[in-house]
Amino acid sequence: MTFVRSVPRVHLDISGHGGEPYGARGRALILERQREGIAAARQRGAYTGRKPALTPEQASQLRERATAGERKSALATEFGISRETVYSYLKAASAAGAAS
Repeated sequence: MTFVRSVPRVHLDISGHGGEPYGARGRALILERQREGIAAARQRGAYTGRKPALTPEQASQLRERATAGERKSALATEFGISRETVYSYLKAASAAGAAS
């Protein structure tokens, strides 16, 4: 390994393989530690994900009104969600109905 005076010592310590910081093995180690950290956070309940946009009652009402023929954009405006979210709730309902 050749030492160059213009390169800080920290960079020399981590660059060992092919000139890339950390190298492929280092990246794999980082990803493994990240997966372990996420698993531990999920176990202690800190990694719960995003809260639903609608309560179960609101979702049921949304599905009923959409089935009755109300416009999706009007429903989205009234419930304070996007049209895409309306379609996501309708898709989840149809998938749950197909699985039953």
